[in-house]
Amino acid sequence: MKLLYKKQRNRQIKIQYKRLRFFTKKKLIIKRKKRKQAFAKSRPSWWDKSILAPRIFSIWHEPARTELIKFLDLLRKHANREKTKIRLDFCETIHMNADATLLFKATLMHLKEKSANTVIKCAPSKNQKINEVLTQISVLKLLGQDFNITPHFEDVIYWRATEGKGSDGEKSDPILQRCDQVMNRVLSREVYVGLTEAMTNTRQHAYDTAYIASTNRTEWWIFAQEKDNELTIAICDLGIGIPTSLPHKKTGIYEWILKRGKPEKESELIAEAIHYQITRTRRKNQGKGLTQLTQVIDKAKNAAIYIHSNHGCYAKYSDKTELKDYDTSVGGTVITWRLPLSEGATPQ
Repeated sequence: MKLLYKKQRNRQIKIQYKRLRFFTKKKLIIKRKKRKQAFAKSRPSWWDKSILAPRIFSIWHEPARTELIKFLDLLRKHANREKTKIRLDFCETIHMNADATLLFKATLMHLKEKSANTVIKCAPSKNQKINEVLTQISVLKLLGQDFNITPHFEDVIYWRATEGKGSDGEKSDPILQRCDQVMNRVLSREVYVGLTEAMTNTRQHAYDTAYIASTNRTEWWIFAQEKDNELTIAICDLGIGIPTSLPHKKTGIYEWILKRGKPEKESELIAEAIHYQITRTRRKNQGKGLTQLTQVIDKAKNAAIYIHSNHGCYAKYSDKTELKDYDTSVGGTVITWRLPLSEGATPQ
């Protein structure tokens, strides 16, 4: 009995000793972690500014749109400072819509060209698909980075991106050549001509005359995707926007709109400009400018177009039209076409 008692006592001592070692080690780990965090906070960062990217990139839905515009405004603010090191943190980003992502890339490229001494880098997302998007649309290449990943998600690998200045060389771009081939093959001649001319028109008339004279630049950016019997094309410019351009560049249209009663919202101004050109088209049997954008939707079943310009948005579907206005401005124009390539396809 005495021997048994002694063995039990020794066993209890060993257990207590192991527990003491475990909790002591745990306390040391926590202590070291706190010390490292305090040191990291006190140590000067290599980055002058770290900007957290929005959780969702969207210019259609609120409050995601407001968060995106705040993110882009903050990026512009710090990029305009000399020799600034900026870190774009995508750790919390989970979804990136095409039109909003195109606006982000356009802004980023514009700032990189304008502020050559500014260093901008990306911190990867916890979401692997977001890292693949940044790779696929060449954002990482633009920033001189490589996450060593190969895109494989179905809704990522089909996206193509291109950009340019003015209208020179647009037909030589392989991405636009591919769009031309697809549209010419599956769409009627009228729709095909309307879409290509509308894209050219957007690139040629987006910028203020004074800006073109001082910089000799008219930049445009395009995303394109052919997937699941649907062709999606998004085009973006950082110009003055349709509502602003009407009084300065399209005085005839603007005067006609004023006679009908001045629109209170920018979406209404875009809609009125389209209505004016449709009226003129019926008289002259030809369409120009904004008319071509909507004619594409009228002549292709189950198609859709979204025109975001400054604070306003004009959306047209096969069976209805929707107008939206926002407190924030996209700072230019983003136009997205969704064209089914077969009778049964419907834009999502």
